[in-house]
Amino acid sequence: MNGLVSFIDKYGVSVILVFGVAVLFGLIFIGVRLKKVYDKLKDGRITGEIRISANTPPEKAKEMLEKLQKESNTNGRESIKEVKSIFNSLCVWHTICAVSISIFPLLGVLGTVAGLILSVNAEGSDVLNSLDVALETTFYGLLFAIILKFIDTLCPSMLIDRIDVAIDKIESDNEGSV
Repeated sequence: MNGLVSFIDKYGVSVILVFGVAVLFGLIFIGVRLKKVYDKLKDGRITGEIRISANTPPEKAKEMLEKLQKESNTNGRESIKEVKSIFNSLCVWHTICAVSISIFPLLGVLGTVAGLILSVNAEGSDVLNSLDVALETTFYGLLFAIILKFIDTLCPSMLIDRIDVAIDKIESDNEGSV
């Protein structure tokens, strides 16, 4: 236990800073990729899917297949399946980053407890150094949690909601169309 406490004493703030920067870059990367997906959806660069059943008249089925082939031969267009696959993988990474944000206050509390344990065993000026560790780790843990949650709310989370709505609209538009 003493080894963990001394590690937190030496590197607690550094761990929070490095972890915070990593999550920040992750959120930025995910936000940029989500923006590209959203732009494709917004600009109409996505081909839909068709649904042909046994009850579909042969003429209509042939017309639907010709339309799909024409759309797929158009340069720069992706299918809704490809976009949904990219979107789903970005959502997984976003969930990992979003859950990581909640770890920062816990890291701060861990630093506080470690600093208090050090202050119990300390004498003189070492008590102040131990309390410094306690307060610094709490400060940086809360600071990163607040900043990263704010950034997450502004960019990736908002784009995920918009993309979800756009995909639903494209899929519902293609339900009854040729």
